[in-house]
Amino acid sequence: MSTWHGRILGIPWFALALLWVATTTAMQGCSGPSKPAPHYGGVLTYNRNLPDHGLDPWEVSSLADREIAEQIFEGLLQPDTSTFEPIPCLADKWSVEDSGRTYIFHLRDGVRFQDNACFPNGLGREVTIEDVRYSFERNLRGPRLSWGARELRLLVGADAYLEGKTKHVSGIELRPPKTIVFHLRVPAHHFRYVFYSPAGYIIPKEAVEYYGDLFGRNPVGTGPFRLAFWNRVKLQLVRNDHYWGKDRAGNPLPYLGGVQVLVGGRAVQNGDGFPPLLDVWMEVEVGFFNRFLRPSAEENHVVLDSALMAESAFLVVNFGRDGLLQKDRELRRRFFAALNVEAARKAANGHAPLDGLLPEYFSGAMAVKDRDQLESTYLGEPGSSREAVFVHILSPDFPLDVLSYGPADEAFTNRKIGGFRFDLITNPVRADIWFISHQWLFPDPEEVLRLFCSRFSPWGYANPEYDSLFVRFLAEHRREKRLELASELVRILERDAAYQPLFEEFNYYAWREYVRGFRKSINPFSYHFLKYVWLDSY
Repeated sequence: MSTWHGRILGIPWFALALLWVATTTAMQGCSGPSKPAPHYGGVLTYNRNLPDHGLDPWEVSSLADREIAEQIFEGLLQPDTSTFEPIPCLADKWSVEDSGRTYIFHLRDGVRFQDNACFPNGLGREVTIEDVRYSFERNLRGPRLSWGARELRLLVGADAYLEGKTKHVSGIELRPPKTIVFHLRVPAHHFRYVFYSPAGYIIPKEAVEYYGDLFGRNPVGTGPFRLAFWNRVKLQLVRNDHYWGKDRAGNPLPYLGGVQVLVGGRAVQNGDGFPPLLDVWMEVEVGFFNRFLRPSAEENHVVLDSALMAESAFLVVNFGRDGLLQKDRELRRRFFAALNVEAARKAANGHAPLDGLLPEYFSGAMAVKDRDQLESTYLGEPGSSREAVFVHILSPDFPLDVLSYGPADEAFTNRKIGGFRFDLITNPVRADIWFISHQWLFPDPEEVLRLFCSRFSPWGYANPEYDSLFVRFLAEHRREKRLELASELVRILERDAAYQPLFEEFNYYAWREYVRGFRKSINPFSYHFLKYVWLDSY
């Protein structure tokens, strides 16, 4: 009778030992080379539009601005590289209480601002909770259309502070030495994304006072890189040697010695090789390729990858105008039905159909159900005897030649779409239709749905049913219920014929094989996690 001490399933113990050794050796031999460890040093060079204005959080208004600013500045939270839900950054602990009205953060130890001439002896100091309050209050005072001025008004006491009635925002509570609490006037689930947006960047007061109006050209933050050089065609970042971040193995970040951004050039075509001097070519216009296509280049292989960018193009009705199109829902439906939307979607490589107001490829979106039933119920037959209507479309870059089945000869045109005539103008007061190209910054539909709430809508849409439901949506923190409410809000807009979806955009990126970790930067929201990038050869 076999026992567990000397024999297992009738096999002598020494035979098992030999079998274990042989199996282990074989497995080690078949496992292939181990994953290479990141190298330190080298400069990553890529092409991109340079920031339009400056790198002050007040001035960050485009993706090109933010993609540089996020290498220099950080917030209390940062986006997860796969889900884009907030995870700890300058705060190592955080929580949401009171059904979304209260956000509590504990500041991480050992975080320093980058070395800069604004500090004594040029040495950056440790970040404090006073810096957090200063940064949020300053961003709240930013220009009308800045992130801070728009989002931070939800803080308790924001209006009183802006009116000069209080020294500080009462809704920003300091609990020394390391805790800071944000109190909102109403529950707002989406407010968590503010803490990794430009409105949440933490900056030192010394830098703002030292550089004054030139702070945007001399930014100082806590990020993995700091600005070294910037002119009209080139921008250079260098490694922040005192950066607090570490990788999973405990190695200090970032790996790169620096980043160099050159103004983008012409498209790279398949088989034409790779532009000299570049490690990464961003937004390659090469048409629709399969993911991970690896075209050959003379010197080495290039990896080509794509991401469906969260940028949605759609038309909205300007309900602030007093005209037939604004008053007649049936007329709006026939007008939108007359547009050559399919041609607009195929106008250029890199565009894909947008089937509804909300994209379906990130967690906050939800497809509108029963679309066919909605259209058959609410969309009238075209070809009415009604007189043609002059419709003014806002935006100089509107794809007029596509939608009107012909080229646009001049900036101000009078053309016919179906039974409707329209003018292309740039005056929002006179425009009947606005052309919107919206860049999504976080995975939640709030930032677009808010634009149709009567309190915020720039085009004057007002529907009491929509407003009431939007308030419920704003406060809802349960994901499934939140998606359900978002879908209902879109249905209301569908019934009102308040908008017409057009297209969304593909982006393509090509990089040399020795660039490691860059795939983390291929995502719908165009966040570039360059602190995780390293060069296998340089």
